[in-house]
Formats: sequence, structure tokens, C-alpha cells
Amino acid sequence: MKILYIIPRFYPFKGGAEENFLNLARRVAKDPNNQVFVITSKIKFKNEILKSTETYEGIRIIRLWQPGTALYLGFYPYLLVYLIFNKFDVIHTSGIGFFWREFCLIIYKLLRPKTKIINTPHGPFISADTKSIFRKIAKKIGDKILSIYLNYLYNIFIAVNPKQHNWMNTLYKINKQKVHIIFNGIEQEYIENEIVNHNIKDDVYITFVGRIEWYKGIQNVLMLSLIHISEPTRLLSISYAVFCLK
Repeated sequence: MKILYIIPRFYPFKGGAEENFLNLARRVAKDPNNQVFVITSKIKFKNEILKSTETYEGIRIIRLWQPGTALYLGFYPYLLVYLIFNKFDVIHTSGIGFFWREFCLIIYKLLRPKTKIINTPHGPFISADTKSIFRKIAKKIGDKILSIYLNYLYNIFIAVNPKQHNWMNTLYKINKQKVHIIFNGIEQEYIENEIVNHNIKDDVYITFVGRIEWYKGIQNVLMLSLIHISEPTRLLSISYAVFCLK
């Protein structure tokens, strides 16, 4: 199979979506019957100019020039040309609301309707820092536009938890039948073979690395952990959690 991943940032950039797609591509590339390509933007990584093309662990990475470093407004002129002249069995994209990319994919789908196009939204359009008036207006307009074509464009949506289909349907009218749950995994080498010796009186520390956003689900971790905390501490902890997540 000829498989293409499209993501705004890719290796060596670090981040949740970047690591997710790197590991997906890496595993798929292990099958000798697969040809795996990644299209991403060509911007500097820590002031280092990355190669336009390179092969990493069997993955052919193609970095397309874009003016500036914008994410949602990222514009890679050559993307449309590349898609028109190349045929893939599967295209898997990261995130929604990257309008130039989605326009190119709509053109591609009109030309090659048999290609299966998959999307992992990760979260809603402009999910972070929506307090500014400009971002609020942009999000409202963007959500309306996305609700028009997302269902048509993508054959499959990947959710990482059982509740993501709720906002997918509410905001974008995505058909629940198209949503498939595939939980984010973790490399086996990171998992301890044995639980560290402890007893019920030991302190428990939970570390969370990420944005304090409702859709990230940190509130679920907090609420579950509070079940095992004494009552006075629990009330204080709940207040702190509500303050953080407000």
C-alpha cells in the first residue's frame, strides 16, 4: 500500500500529535509491502534548516516550503501540485481546520475518489486560547465552514476516547458511524514490568504535561484520584481543580 500522512509539524519536532503520527508511520513502514510518505512544512527547527526530503526509519519525509510559520493559516503552494501528480491508497491527516490542506484534499478526492482519507482531529478547531475576541470570531466562523464539508471529505475519523464523538457531532455534524476509537498507545519500553512496592498510606503523585483544556480530560484524572483522598483534603483539591479548569 502507498500511504501518505499530512501534518503541519513532524520529526524532529516534538509534541503529542507529532509523536502520535511519527509512531504510526514508523510502525506502518515496518511492513515491506508499504510505501510510507509524510508531507509537512519546511520551517526551521531550533534555527536549523531541515532538508526538503529525507528518509527516516523507512519513512519518506517531504517538507514543503511555506511563507511564515503559521499553523491553521499555513500555506504550502506545492501541496496541491504534489497531490494531483501522486496517487495514494490511504491519506491520513492530523487536525482539522487547516483550510489550505483541506482544499487540496477536496480537489484530490474529486480526482481520485477511491483513496481512503482518514483524519485524527486530536481536538476541536482552535481549541487553545479562545479568550481573545479575534480567536472567538475565527473559531465560530471556522466551525461553521468545517461543518459543511468535513463529513464529505473524510471516510474515517479517529477518536482517542469514547466521548470525542459528542463534540465532533455537535460542532461539525460528523456522522458517528464514521468515528472509530483507537486509544493513544505508549511504547512498551516505557512501561515498568512490576509495580513499585507501596502501601495505601503512601503519597501518590500524578504528573500531567499538557495544556489545561477541558477536552484534554485532566478533570477526569483529578476526579478519579480524589476518591482515595480524605474528605477535608478532597474539598480543597476539588476547589483547586475547578479553579484550574474554569
